[in-house]
Amino acid sequence: MEWGQVVAHDSVKTLQYFGGNLDPFCCPPPAPHPECGLYIPAPPDMTCLTISRSTACNTCRLGARDQMTATPSFLDLSMVYGFTDERAHSIRTFSGGKLQTNKSLVGTVILPEAVLPQDLDIYDLVNTCHLQVDRLWLPCFRAGDGIRTNQQPLIAAMITVLVVRHNQHCDGLAKVNPHWDDETLYQESRHLLIAEYNYINFKEYLPSILNEKLYDFFDLNVKPYGKYSKYNAKVNPSVIQEYGIAAFRYSHANINNNFPILDKNVFKISQMQLKFNFNQMTELWDGNKNGLIKGMCEDRQKNTDLTYLSDIRNHLFLSQQRFSATDLFVKDIFRGRDHGLASYVYYVQYCTGIHIKGWKDLHHLIPIHIVKQLMEIYTDIDLIIGGLAETLMDGSVVGPTFACILGIQFYHLKYGDRSAG
Repeated sequence: MEWGQVVAHDSVKTLQYFGGNLDPFCCPPPAPHPECGLYIPAPPDMTCLTISRSTACNTCRLGARDQMTATPSFLDLSMVYGFTDERAHSIRTFSGGKLQTNKSLVGTVILPEAVLPQDLDIYDLVNTCHLQVDRLWLPCFRAGDGIRTNQQPLIAAMITVLVVRHNQHCDGLAKVNPHWDDETLYQESRHLLIAEYNYINFKEYLPSILNEKLYDFFDLNVKPYGKYSKYNAKVNPSVIQEYGIAAFRYSHANINNNFPILDKNVFKISQMQLKFNFNQMTELWDGNKNGLIKGMCEDRQKNTDLTYLSDIRNHLFLSQQRFSATDLFVKDIFRGRDHGLASYVYYVQYCTGIHIKGWKDLHHLIPIHIVKQLMEIYTDIDLIIGGLAETLMDGSVVGPTFACILGIQFYHLKYGDRSAG
């Protein structure tokens, strides 16, 4: 699950509306701002959630609304290196090709301190920097995607590992090429790390989420030494809406409430409760980066299904300062509707050839008791709901529809990138 979030931060960043003093506050209905989400009736005792729409592309022509992303789709570690020259320069040391790092309170390597407000994203209402109320002197971090790396300590720990690995490459290359300058060391180390990253993506990560049959069907396997995946100029490497807004969000259902922190002997010494650690980095400042990474390696992720656990259902982005939180399941459903995704049954027919004419036709894909529950709620099933409801394929962590969308997307990311061979 955690590696999937690294890939998601690299390839998808949906912009949300933000306009200075026009920051949309959408409670109570009717929505007082045009960029608030469409109001969906709820029980009278339900606390309202403020969810703003994704930023629309300024195409200057009439037609359907389309959305923007703030990060390139290529699997190029943009969350480590940045996707603008300004951001890339801001995290470099310009000495020995290395990226900036810092030290925790106990001396372990962590990411550099955020520089506020420069590192804040004016198009991002979600990712911010929440300082712990009783430890305001501990700042947040920054990386290639700015303040977003503070979303929660697990993603920050993973990005730290990648930054450390880049600097290790710099040291190794400098020993065998002492004549190389800073820029050469930086670029060559960057190329090496991106290659390692994509080897992990296509050799280890994708086989763990797609079964062998689909993995081979989409030709995602890593070629033997001396061979390469041929670039195809006709393949568009852009991220498709169905991937970024639905299928790749399957891993939200895998998120646990608590994550173990292990010592060097792999014994559990404590645990991190997710709801208290959104957008704050005290666990890493306290030197628990390695313990969290060991815990991620040993912890079993939750199965993919229609259940999101409470820390992301009721306490997502819980803020001690604002005493507020939101609901990831609601956001995932809303985002699909905001982006105009078609009904789930459309993708079933596209991916499997099964034409859904009635509820009974879904029994081939979704357990009967879940179909009965869906009948009470839906006429048209949201893609995120239908995909999560499907029976998992053998050897896969998703059902056939999400597996199809993921396979298509990663095929495009692999063969549409001239540098990914």
